[in-house]
Amino acid sequence: GARAECCPPEPAQASPPHGAAYRAPSLASMAASGKGSDVVDTKIVEPLVKFFKEAYGFVDKCQKPNFAEMRQISTVVAVGFGIMGVIGFFVKLFAMPLNQVLMS
Repeated sequence: GARAECCPPEPAQASPPHGAAYRAPSLASMAASGKGSDVVDTKIVEPLVKFFKEAYGFVDKCQKPNFAEMRQISTVVAVGFGIMGVIGFFVKLFAMPLNQVLMS
């Protein structure tokens, strides 16, 4: 009732042929229509500016580790490498004979 009086019917959208993929409008076509700069600003430029401001603030708050912190970090990393090496050694040690038994 009321809709028919106030608003013209919306034109039917032409559906793409069966199997055709949807193609989003390119940035060039949006720029030509006047909508591109707004889309580029909100979708690309603003998030990049926000990211770089936050990254700069993070790096600005960071500090170099002192000698004791550096030694602790190095020790933990070395112990982790050692544990992973021992695990890898035993896996390889047991996997080779087991593989020979299973494959023969």
